Amino acid sequence: MKSKTKATPVPAEPAPPTLEARVLQLLELISIEPQTEAAMAQQLVDNAALIHSIAKECPGPRLWSNTRANWVKFVADLEADTAPERRLSMAWLYFLERAAEAPLRAHLKGVVRLYMPLIAHYLPEPTTSPETSEK
Repeated sequence: MKSKTKATPVPAEPAPPTLEARVLQLLELISIEPQTEAAMAQQLVDNAALIHSIAKECPGPRLWSNTRANWVKFVADLEADTAPERRLSMAWLYFLERAAEAPLRAHLKGVVRLYMPLIAHYLPEPTTSPETSEK
């Protein structure tokens, strides 16, 4: 008589982190302690890969036509009134302010989807070139 053996189930690969989980991870990585604007901007630059991965999944202002005008005005004001080296930190601070004021979880998701692409836009370009990275 043959013995019946049960096949060992192959563990499923874990699902990739959700957009929400990655935003929470980013918020944990950026210090909430009082710090200089330069230190905060450096933390954002240090986490650029995570910010870009979040931003890729966010439609920006094209998703909600009723918020587009406000978003466009905010970006125009930011560009007009803020020195280029401060735009990253100011966009981050505005994102945090809007997130803190979001009355519902749906609003918070909207804030993430609107402002993460803007924050990613203000991240500086990588400074390494293919020639220097091979050395």
